[in-house]
Amino acid sequence: MNRLFFILAALILVSCAGTPKINFDQTSHDFGIVEPESELVHVFGFSNTGEATLIVQKVRAG
Repeated sequence: MNRLFFILAALILVSCAGTPKINFDQTSHDFGIVEPESELVHVFGFSNTGEATLIVQKVRAG
């Protein structure tokens, strides 16, 4: 019985914790006409507007 209580209490505490929320300055970028073999770079700014730590695990080009 105590075990069930602790499991339920832990689930309630976890669900009450804040969640991270990512907010991007912009979500796309148009490089226009690009020459072959060109190296292109663009920085996307973002911030965490949530109440928990935001962990970025994977970043890939779309």
